[in-house]
Amino acid sequence: MRVHAAAWLALTATIGATACNPGAMLGRASAQKERAEHATARFRAQLDSAQFDAIYRETDEDFRKAVTKGGADSLWTMVRRRFGAVRGAQLTGWNVSITTQGGTQVRLVYQTAFVKDSAVETFTWRIRGEQPGLLGYNINSPALLRAMAEEK
Repeated sequence: MRVHAAAWLALTATIGATACNPGAMLGRASAQKERAEHATARFRAQLDSAQFDAIYRETDEDFRKAVTKGGADSLWTMVRRRFGAVRGAQLTGWNVSITTQGGTQVRLVYQTAFVKDSAVETFTWRIRGEQPGLLGYNINSPALLRAMAEEK
């Protein structure tokens, strides 16, 4: 297989620029993480004040394709009823996936203390341009298992 000199030079330049400037990539990832953290704080404030319409309106279009408004409202209602307001949260993990197609995805994992219980929350945000949209939300807690057992 022959590699043209121009293609080889372009590939080498791309690898060199990336390898020589990891700070630029880290800076962009940190900025995207910060956007997602602000969006998470906004989500929590909206959840605490039962602004379910605003939450749903600000989700990513792929979230809205996968989850109906009624399904999302049921989830938010259950979280408020079972856990109450957030008292504090510690970011325990995060990653940023920067792509050229479909925006950037940021995953934030929190150990969250609520008024009634604690849980691990995972937020997945898709950032298109400068605007984060909720792509996924997961809450994991023994309280949910107790609730399921109570309902049976």
